[in-house]
Amino acid sequence: DLTFNPHTWNNNRFSCPTPVVEADEKEVVASLAAGNQLLYSLNSLEITGTYPNLFFEFNVQVKANDDLTFLEKATFRFKYYKTTFGDIPSVLLTSTSDFSSTVYQSNARHISDSTYEIRINALTNASNRTQILRNSAKSIIHVKIPFFKCGNEHKIRLDSFPNAPDYSTFTLTANALSNSSSPYSSVALTALRIGLTCTPEITRIYSLTTNSAIVPAGIKEKVKIEGKNFLNGGKVFILSADDGGNTYLSLDKYDINNWSDTSIIFTLPSRIDSSVVSGLGYLTQPPGSGALYVQNIETQQSNGLLSDLKIPYAAPKCTGIVL
Repeated sequence: DLTFNPHTWNNNRFSCPTPVVEADEKEVVASLAAGNQLLYSLNSLEITGTYPNLFFEFNVQVKANDDLTFLEKATFRFKYYKTTFGDIPSVLLTSTSDFSSTVYQSNARHISDSTYEIRINALTNASNRTQILRNSAKSIIHVKIPFFKCGNEHKIRLDSFPNAPDYSTFTLTANALSNSSSPYSSVALTALRIGLTCTPEITRIYSLTTNSAIVPAGIKEKVKIEGKNFLNGGKVFILSADDGGNTYLSLDKYDINNWSDTSIIFTLPSRIDSSVVSGLGYLTQPPGSGALYVQNIETQQSNGLLSDLKIPYAAPKCTGIVL
């Protein structure tokens, strides 16, 4: 059963979500336990690519309870959400500098519902096996998985399984014969769950005409927002000039000229006339200077950094008069 606590969001729209790393201490045996222990952990998580071709990437690290062992074979399993990654996602493995492909081979196999198993084996009678250290974790493999939906469910969890120590073995020297390897006495898992959300990030805002972030409203000026994780739609929120910047209003969809995962182009209107303010219904208010923010289709919001737009004035909105 794959169950996670929901990610807790800060209600402040300018909060900056950080990578989620959750550890279940019940799964972690004492690092000073008798015998040789191997500890697996996950780190260096990131989202790469551009929507809709996004990838979830992470490293698997290992360390031991002493400095006496050299890795012969490592085996671990991880669980994933099918709603995010699909039924049987493709898994791309890349060797790391600590575990060179000239010494180690790796493979991934789907073994059951929502579970993958990855094995890293030293070549037969390999020389220069990697020493596993106590105080310094080493990245054993880099994993890359495509995913199809952003949100709290795109998490990966290391998973324990019966007789796990038998599938993780070591030798006592870097150049020992393979038949002299022994299983680790125990295998521990830490940083069991990792996850990232597709939080929009703004890197620049500017006028397409002047290349400046100072943009008058109501003169049909087009503004470009650059960044990432905008996905393929959402809303742009701008401060209201009527109340000193205490209210955010969303641009009318007709003001949005183009929307992609890495950029948004919109026309800055003299009044924002299609935004709902809680309890007040629809209001028309002029856009004001200050930090704007982007909310993508997964309702995740940018953090307000690098997003200031200065609006020196708003030209009046003209209407036709019939005599």
